[in-house]
Amino acid sequence: MRFLLAICFAAILAPLVAFWVWLQQRRILRSGRPLSNREAGLAAAVGMTDPTVLRVLVLETVPMPGPRWAHRFAQRLGFPALTAAGMSLGKGIYLDQKFEDRPVLLAHECVHSAQYERHGIFGFLCRYLYQCVRAGYANAAFEREAAGRSEAACRT
Repeated sequence: MRFLLAICFAAILAPLVAFWVWLQQRRILRSGRPLSNREAGLAAAVGMTDPTVLRVLVLETVPMPGPRWAHRFAQRLGFPALTAAGMSLGKGIYLDQKFEDRPVLLAHECVHSAQYERHGIFGFLCRYLYQCVRAGYANAAFEREAAGRSEAACRT
């Protein structure tokens, strides 16, 4: 049953979320800052092919797609829907200003940017949503990859 729910959820939400991601990425690319040399090195270390394309926009609160009911549903799946410290949106990364000085967070989001790079916006989102519904946010393969790579890159 969870497998069927995961496929339906991903298929219905992915196109809507992909459009939102595309819009937010455009906003970040227009208004965000490029990575510093140190940050670009970290992005390369976690798998970004070309870190110079990334931009970071620091905000008071990281925006979330969809209405409040969708945020509550996402929280039930384990997403930090109303308390995200950061979010990768392809070539754009949002960071919450309270956490902007944490290299492991930026590295984590850079791993997600590399995943977007490998799969494209729609391909990444379909896989990511499916993984999160199927296994839970913390156990999603993309989240485990991001956690492992970012921590390893920050240790060196």
